[in-house]
Order: sequence, then C-alpha cells, then structure tokens
Amino acid sequence: MSAELAPWLLTWMLRQPPPAGEEHLDTRPRRLAVAAVAIDDAVRAEPWDRSPRDKAATALATAWEESQRFLYAVHAGMKRGDRGASNCFMQINLGNPIPSPEWATLHGVDLAASRRCALAGVETLEHLDRICRRKVRRENWAPAMFTHYATGRRCSPFWSGSWRRYRLTVSILRSRKISATAVALVNELTGPHPTENHQPGGAAPP
Repeated sequence: MSAELAPWLLTWMLRQPPPAGEEHLDTRPRRLAVAAVAIDDAVRAEPWDRSPRDKAATALATAWEESQRFLYAVHAGMKRGDRGASNCFMQINLGNPIPSPEWATLHGVDLAASRRCALAGVETLEHLDRICRRKVRRENWAPAMFTHYATGRRCSPFWSGSWRRYRLTVSILRSRKISATAVALVNELTGPHPTENHQPGGAAPP
C-alpha cells in the first residue's frame, strides 16, 4: 500500500494546536496518523477528477472542521453532530447516502473504521464537487462544494464557513515539510516507504 501523502498530511496536523478539551493528548499523534493514512487511502481509491494532493488537502480541511480539529470524542463516535445524525470525523449524515447498517460502522479510532469514514467523506465530496461545478462559476467551485457538504443545502459560495475551509485547503497545499516524527508514525501503520526529501506540490483547488 502506498502512503506517500500520509506523512505530509500528518506533518501539517501535528503543527496545529489541539482542540480545547482534548483529553487524549498522549495518544493524539498516533490517532492523527491513523486519520492521515485513512485519508490517503480514500483519495487514491476514489476516481475524483483532481490530483491526489488536491483531493487529500480538500478531504483533510473538511475533516479538520467537521471533527473540531480531530477531537477524540468525534473520531470515536461519542460526540455526533446534527442531533446525533452525523457520524465519525467526516460527520457523515445518516442515510445520505450511507445506509444505516454501514453508517453505524464509520466511527472508531482504529484504522479500519477510519478508512470507512474517510472513504465515505471523499465519495461525498467528489459527488458534490461534480454537482457544484455545473451550477456556479469556476472560482466558486470549491467554496460551493464545502457549503453543500457542511449544510446539506444547495451549492453556494456565500456561507462564511465555506471560505474558511477553502483557505484551510490552500494552507495545507502550501505546506511542504515532512517531519521525521510523521514518517515514523505512518511507518508504524503501513511499513517504510520513500518519503524522505519528498516535497509535496499541487495547486490550490479551483
């Protein structure tokens, strides 16, 4: 399995402050590594018409906001949004389009559950991206997609949170460094792979 993007995503996550009220700081780096590998796997599995890095940055920005910066309680499924109807770090809404039995398996801090969560989120983002590209101007594609994902309403670039997610995506894409800590944590999950001296590129989403 390739996980070239995971150390890059994890490096960015480890540089951010943890959320207020996080009670599992000692295990947070490894849990973030699980999420990074899960997102890496998901963007490679989903045939989305963007570069892998664009998809990974978009997915991470979405997860970062939806999970309140990967709060343990959200990742583990103990805290759910929309009155309990949104599950896991991607906050997948029950029945839209995930059926109930599958939706119930999305939460959990282990790699298998995190992969299911990430894939469901990336599939939803890909679907909404295609819809919004047909309905709004090119420069508003990404913000409109973020609005639709977060609110469940139509494609619109006028929700304030959509631009925050867009700017977060750009920040992730502009990051270049990969830390030795991130490489080691990912290697524990996936085995060694060539990430030393790797400098992620990729353009900001349209």
